Amino acid sequence: MPDDSTLVDRRERACFESLDGALPGDWRRLAAALAVRWRDAAPVRVALAGGQGAGKSTLARAIVAACGYFDLRAVAMSIDDFYHTRAARERLG
Repeated sequence: MPDDSTLVDRRERACFESLDGALPGDWRRLAAALAVRWRDAAPVRVALAGGQGAGKSTLARAIVAACGYFDLRAVAMSIDDFYHTRAARERLG
């Protein structure tokens, strides 16, 4: 994590510390860094790709939480939402 020498770094650290400590530290750092940079950006869309079990949904939840820290609206969607029935999605967790 960067030191607290700038305002952005302090905000980034505060966001990082607000995130669920059970999440991997690298993902918390990434989510906080992205949210800080998106605060004043135009609407941003992000797609995460990776193999099954890679942690895409977990990282997406971290990013949504980090954005929420700065009162940014964010949503995570899974492609499963588009081709599985609700019952199938619930079985997947």
